[in-house]
Amino acid sequence: MELDRLQAELRSRGSHEAIDLGFAMVRRWSGPVWRAWAATVLPAWVLIVVCCWSVPWLAVLIIWWLKPLWDRVPLHVLSRSLFGATPTVREVLRALPRLWTRGTFGALTFFRLSPVRSFSAPILQLEGHAGRLATRRRQVLLRGPDATAALGLGLAAIVLEASVTIGILGLFFTMLPDAPRFAFDHLFTLWIDGHAPMWVTPVPMLAWLVGVSVVEPFYVAGGFSLYLNRRTILEGWDVDLTFRRIAARAARTAARLSGAVLLALTLFGTTVASATPTADEVHETVETALAGDEFGHTDTQTSWQVKEWARFDWDWGDEDAVPSDGPAWLDGLGSAVEALLWVLFACGLGGLGLMLFRRWERRGAPSLPTVSLGRRAGTARPLLPDLASIPADPAAAARALWAAGNPTLALGTLYVSAVDRLATVHHIRIDAAATEGEVLRTVRASPLPDVQRTWFATLTRAWQAAAYAHRPPTEATFTTLLAGWPAFTVAGAEAA
Repeated sequence: MELDRLQAELRSRGSHEAIDLGFAMVRRWSGPVWRAWAATVLPAWVLIVVCCWSVPWLAVLIIWWLKPLWDRVPLHVLSRSLFGATPTVREVLRALPRLWTRGTFGALTFFRLSPVRSFSAPILQLEGHAGRLATRRRQVLLRGPDATAALGLGLAAIVLEASVTIGILGLFFTMLPDAPRFAFDHLFTLWIDGHAPMWVTPVPMLAWLVGVSVVEPFYVAGGFSLYLNRRTILEGWDVDLTFRRIAARAARTAARLSGAVLLALTLFGTTVASATPTADEVHETVETALAGDEFGHTDTQTSWQVKEWARFDWDWGDEDAVPSDGPAWLDGLGSAVEALLWVLFACGLGGLGLMLFRRWERRGAPSLPTVSLGRRAGTARPLLPDLASIPADPAAAARALWAAGNPTLALGTLYVSAVDRLATVHHIRIDAAATEGEVLRTVRASPLPDVQRTWFATLTRAWQAAAYAHRPPTEATFTTLLAGWPAFTVAGAEAA
């Protein structure tokens, strides 16, 4: 993935800010998005409506059920436009067979009623995963607040879609002449009985299709932006891009210094011992980069907590008191729609309960920082050492690895052991999927003594420099870390 070509600022965002970024992408590439929508989705809708002209509700049901296929068109356009390769309508048409055939069975069956469909759809369409790999990938990405935001995004899209549809219908009936035969109740009764004029029959369906066309690209873009934000946090895209910019800036600096040296040699005939930056200059450049917003920022998240349940007084009324004058098939259709709505409501409650149960289970589960900390699916970042168990004397084990010429493994062993001590000795809860930066922010906010927090921060910076920048610490720094290990393992105020 060529992160340098991104047309948006790459950084960690809150869920609401990420959704707003998705909406901004639709506004920026509105032309390509809706041109592709008009060239691919609208003809398919016309074909479905023509085939089901005598049964309008069946056309609505088919179009609604095939929404995951329609969503792939704006996702295809936005995913390529974000990297500076906006596709034309002809390119979208060429990609259409693959978009509408790959993974169609799962998208229209198992995951059709998923409340976070917009958030998980890019896993199949953009990453190309399937089977167990896609399931594991989905589980990793859904562990975070972005999944809850995707659920809220779906509910908001339903409300907006209904609002646009009702607004169009209201505008249509407002523009009709003021006559009894054009009254809303009269036309609605004729439409229910199946005797409405030809120009009235398709109006509700057309209003709903317009609402879908307006809202659906924003719904897809919001879920796509949440997906990108989650991958940025998990895989450190912002960190990777920052290091690339530092490397490019260092290369330009070296080129300018080399040119200056050659010019000096030509004009003055002098010799230069070295044209490379000094260690102090490199250290100052790195410290300046680390002071940016891409590193070590703090996010504050606020959520509503339910304190008491609201009580509802359901009054169904006397159903027998309302006579039914409609045709017999309409009663059967109403029963079928009512049964379908109850099934959807039960599925929604079950999905919400399962999601809440999994979140509660993860909160109550013991932390396993020594096994899964720092592991990220789909990334080539270095992994922490896979230790079967924490060494009895981590300092001695790290010293032996250092002496054997493995400084990165030595620091990794010491870091994993320190995180284990945070959970077992200091009783600080560490999420199994937390990154080094998240662990460090947790430690800084904990009631540990200053000497322990300072030591852990030094160890974290040394481990990150050795693992990601291939810059192992000096012998003196490593010796200082080993000397501070006993004090770090002491609980309470004794460490101070």
